[in-house]
Amino acid sequence: MRRGWWRLRIGGAALALALAAPAARAGPPYVTDDPEPTDTGHWEIYNFITATHTPGDTSGQGGFDINYGAAKDLQLTAVIPIDLESGARAGLGDIELAVKYRFLHQADGSRLYFASRWQ
Repeated sequence: MRRGWWRLRIGGAALALALAAPAARAGPPYVTDDPEPTDTGHWEIYNFITATHTPGDTSGQGGFDINYGAAKDLQLTAVIPIDLESGARAGLGDIELAVKYRFLHQADGSRLYFASRWQ
């Protein structure tokens, strides 16, 4: 009986702490890794490679990330990877095709805030 009471007290304390925790809040600036689409008529071509080696196994991936500015504020992207495995096996990985469009334009030095508050 004593052991059950102790567990009930610990569980109740953990529940009280979880319910008393404040909501997580995040705020500006909202930053992405590549917020600007490629300029119209221009190309950006990046290569990448990553690999992992453990005893008896080596694998990795390499390839190209190709971006093209198709129109004002519109970028087309193709990621073409080659998967590499132990034993000199290689093959085409999952190809990614993407479109990026810029909806909002900000003046230089201005900030755009999207915030909500819990009260």
